[in-house]
Amino acid sequence: MASIFASRSQASQIAPTTPNARNNPDDVNASNLPDTNGRYPKRKRATVKYTLSDSEQDSSDSEAEYIFSKRVRKTISNRPLPKRKIFPFLSLPAELRNKIYKECLCDAHLDPNGGPPAIWMQSKQRAYRRGLKRTVPEDEDWANYNYGERYGGRGYAYSSRRRAGSPADSDDDAEGGKPGDKILSVHLLAVCKQIYAEAAPFIYGQKLVFASTGALVSFGAALSERTAKLIRHVEVKSWGLSRTHKNVPYLAFTLLAAKGVTNLETLSLNCSLGYFYSYSWRSTGKSTAIPKRVARQVYRHCYPWLEAVAADRMAKSDDPEALYAGVNILQIHANNLKEGQSYGAKLELKDVKDEVEMYRKELKKLMRSHA
Repeated sequence: MASIFASRSQASQIAPTTPNARNNPDDVNASNLPDTNGRYPKRKRATVKYTLSDSEQDSSDSEAEYIFSKRVRKTISNRPLPKRKIFPFLSLPAELRNKIYKECLCDAHLDPNGGPPAIWMQSKQRAYRRGLKRTVPEDEDWANYNYGERYGGRGYAYSSRRRAGSPADSDDDAEGGKPGDKILSVHLLAVCKQIYAEAAPFIYGQKLVFASTGALVSFGAALSERTAKLIRHVEVKSWGLSRTHKNVPYLAFTLLAAKGVTNLETLSLNCSLGYFYSYSWRSTGKSTAIPKRVARQVYRHCYPWLEAVAADRMAKSDDPEALYAGVNILQIHANNLKEGQSYGAKLELKDVKDEVEMYRKELKKLMRSHA
């Protein structure tokens, strides 16, 4: 009991603390006074949750579904564009539209020999299907296409070529005639019928040069009747002299006749048509002039087209010379009319006037006999 009263007496000797004394910083003894209540102020802390609420779980699931779900394509509206967004191309003057067609569809590569611009094409094969592709020879390879001078006059033209539309070696403009600088915008013909009617003569009225009769076959196979009437100039650079390709020229000219390519102004066979000799291998002492042999070779392969041109001209005119319209259009290289001149020679038609006259007479004779 004595110890209890002693502790009570000691507690009564401690001065009571007041809020003013505890919060007064000037009072030195205030900071040393103990808290009689035994409580301290709590520091405010943000509560941390380690579990997701229901709304957050739903949003995470929807994001996962969005990531792995397939993309939904937007439906394209068939409604036409407003007039304020359509360029009035057909409202332009005809002269300005013709300039645009010429810039987009005409080849700018000029023939170094002085000829007009031409579209060069060669045959190709892809996935076992024969087709056609545009090509442009290098400047130094033009001689290879000129009657195959580098290949002994046989007309073969399988030299290196740069793909049409590939970047040129220099920064020459299209007017400079650098091959491969220009890509023809043929898709312009698919816009509408009016643009096709106005622009198609620009591309098909150019000179079409085919590296071989095989390329001409591929071109004729995909030709439409409407397009066939627009073609004006055709040139062939390789005839096909091997046994494997000896029937290809006949197939090419048969396709031209079947498709209606009868409005040609020039059809040039700038290649060797074969090996011709005046003497006969079968009978001794008999000889035939080379121009006559060439005329028979031409008629053997080209008679379907010659007869189609004659029928078209005779239907339009009563002139008896209309029967020979195809003979006047068809041109051959002068080297074919001279014996021993088919290897590397450079002859022109003016150098063989007599032979050219004999060739045409024989070809007209064959046309009359089968008319």
